[in-house]
Amino acid sequence: MLRWLIWSYFLLLLFEGALRKWLLPALANPLLIVRDPVLLAIYALAFARGIFPANRFIIALGVMGVLCFAASFFAEYFSFGVSVFGFRCNFLHLPLIYIIGRVFDFEDVKRVGFWVLLLTLPMTALVVLQFRSAPDSILNTGAGAEAVQITLTGNKVRPSGTFSFISGIIYFYALATAFLIYGLVEKRSYPLWLTAIVGLCVPVALAVSGSRSTVSMTAIVATMFVVAVIIRPALIGKAMKLIAIIASLAFLAGSLAIFRAAFQEGVEAFSTRMKESEHVEGGFEGFVHRITSTFTKPLETMFNVPLLGYGLGVGTNVGAKLLTGQTDFFLAEDEWERVMCESGALLGGIYVLIRVLMTLQLGAMAARAARIGHFLPLLLFGACAVPLVAGQFGQSTTLGFAVFVSGLCLAAMHLPNALAAAVVAAKQPERVRPAKVVALRAAIAAKRAAARGTGWTKKLMEPSP
Repeated sequence: MLRWLIWSYFLLLLFEGALRKWLLPALANPLLIVRDPVLLAIYALAFARGIFPANRFIIALGVMGVLCFAASFFAEYFSFGVSVFGFRCNFLHLPLIYIIGRVFDFEDVKRVGFWVLLLTLPMTALVVLQFRSAPDSILNTGAGAEAVQITLTGNKVRPSGTFSFISGIIYFYALATAFLIYGLVEKRSYPLWLTAIVGLCVPVALAVSGSRSTVSMTAIVATMFVVAVIIRPALIGKAMKLIAIIASLAFLAGSLAIFRAAFQEGVEAFSTRMKESEHVEGGFEGFVHRITSTFTKPLETMFNVPLLGYGLGVGTNVGAKLLTGQTDFFLAEDEWERVMCESGALLGGIYVLIRVLMTLQLGAMAARAARIGHFLPLLLFGACAVPLVAGQFGQSTTLGFAVFVSGLCLAAMHLPNALAAAVVAAKQPERVRPAKVVALRAAIAAKRAAARGTGWTKKLMEPSP
């Protein structure tokens, strides 16, 4: 039952935007929290089965959630409803990471990957159609009466796919890229026809997305594979295989008119937008400055806000709508700055630190898995690290992807016994040693194994308490 509820959470994450934009537009606002009842059901069932996590991060989040909510009562812009929504954004969903890590295993993660790759095909077709459609087309409608999609350049908009906003595309294609890379280099992981077509779709989607963040997120995932090769040099053969496959797909894409035309059209629009942004945002330097300011501006803001902040949830779009009637960033656009403004320097700083430490622990565990040749967790870490550390949790889709993909990263470390043995056995041949040395090393290894007694996977698979 827990597995089905987690799958329901994932499906709603993928299609809640479609419900809000096209199927049930009159319920666009209530459907913003459509995943919350499923989340609460997951928590209730996890409690009933005794598997609700009680590690140090969950305890810290619980304490901080109570303190931040209580501090909101003394804030300048206190509103009970806004504070409840702020609690929901900052604290309510994060424990799901560790529940997914306990309930799902490696086969579940691979199954999610299959459906992500399969959905990439219609998602890319939809993205291309949105890119080629007029801004006032029904395909480019927003979620809500006044909602519109961001303009790319001229008469083009940034496609949002089935999501309510462009942020969904950013994290969906990062996740798809993680499973694509894994499927291309690991035999029999996914059907060859599927990975080949997705390998053609992803570049097209990146080109027509008009989003530097989408390109950056997929680049981060690809970089994680390079990191895996550095950690585990035995993967160099798989890296060469990946390069050869990418070259073949690039040649094939250039030969197929349907992919070539969409890709070229997207690149032209992307290039035009980059030239226009040089005068407004400062081009590439402005983009880099925007990223770095995400982490530096809070250091300036923390000394200019009240000790207990302006109130939990006030900085979210929903909070601004409830307080002022305008859907806008009331306090700050960047996540860390929003948190500091809402909860003050002390409470906000501790909350940000918790998210950073959660990400660092997840990355360390993924790197430890890559060290023995199991690199899927590291690819998934590349898809979830940025939103988990600094994603705008006030945006429901960003929050959902940060939580769900982080849970997948944790669950991917739970290898079946047979696969675990195969991964351990897949080592580089050792140097030839004299028989006496080999026998002595075997005896020492046997004594160490007997002392440990619990097998090699225990330390890797169990998160720190």
